[in-house]
Amino acid sequence: MISADDLCLCIQEHISKEYTWAEFQALLPAEKSKRYRDMGNRCLDAQKGDKTLQQTLRSQAADHFAQRRYDKAIALLESGIFAHGAQTATDELEMARYLLFSHQYERSKPYLERAQQAGVDGLQVQMIQAHLHLVEGGFSKARAIHRKFLDQRISATQSWRDRALSDLNRLEAEGHRADYSRIRKILTDD
Repeated sequence: MISADDLCLCIQEHISKEYTWAEFQALLPAEKSKRYRDMGNRCLDAQKGDKTLQQTLRSQAADHFAQRRYDKAIALLESGIFAHGAQTATDELEMARYLLFSHQYERSKPYLERAQQAGVDGLQVQMIQAHLHLVEGGFSKARAIHRKFLDQRISATQSWRDRALSDLNRLEAEGHRADYSRIRKILTDD
């Protein structure tokens, strides 16, 4: 059961995501009432939401991504997670990644920014940022990021180099245009 304080905070968060203070104050009383009711229902649904189902949707989206079915991965996250306001900062990061690989660079940026603001692991955010710079023609920015984190580890089992090379191979195979040979030289030269 959600407490009244938590419910109020949740409603406030949802409303502040959609409206500025001035915009919300400009709504008619009936519109405000409807927004409160809708946001309250969204908060209650998110609280009651089946966490197992959400995890299943996340896993299925990751499977679709691994199989290069980006449209399905994006659709699963959008309809199953984001539409219900159940997204986490990691979901924001994964959506940014899926959109990047599906050639939707501009759509990817807001998700990446929200993930970064929410405190997602900085290395993963930086990796996607470097890829975005590279495919958008910002070689020097991508190079600077890669050089800065070259000797870091993304996780306990994967180095920055390995992940970057894997991603670059995949981006190139998907037809993203970039100067891959110069970035690979930075990643493979010791």
